[in-house]
Amino acid sequence: LDYYLDKKAQREQESLQMERKMKSDRREKGQEDQHRVKSGETDLHRQHKEAIKRVNVIKDEIRKLEREKEDLETESYVKSRTLADSYGKDQELLKEYGQRLKWIPKRLREIETAVKELNEEKNRISK
Repeated sequence: LDYYLDKKAQREQESLQMERKMKSDRREKGQEDQHRVKSGETDLHRQHKEAIKRVNVIKDEIRKLEREKEDLETESYVKSRTLADSYGKDQELLKEYGQRLKWIPKRLREIETAVKELNEEKNRISK
């Protein structure tokens, strides 16, 4: 009879040890999951900060390009007025103004294309 009681007590101890081991494993696994979640959040925060920085850089580039566009439009107006009233002026200067006036529309198209691409990228990042 003692033999059977000892066996029963031994099985109960083994089952308690198994339960404790399973609980500790679950606890460790939970801590690993929490660590993964925290590192995932930091990755998301890092990505978010990088996106915000990129959006700000894009905004600055757009402002710079639009300012250049305004300056080129003003320059174009001034040079075309100078060419319209060209009687008695230096021919080399007039030739240079004419070449510059041909270049300005090309640059304006490049600026418009760049601004459009930057706005698309900004919208894509913002979403």
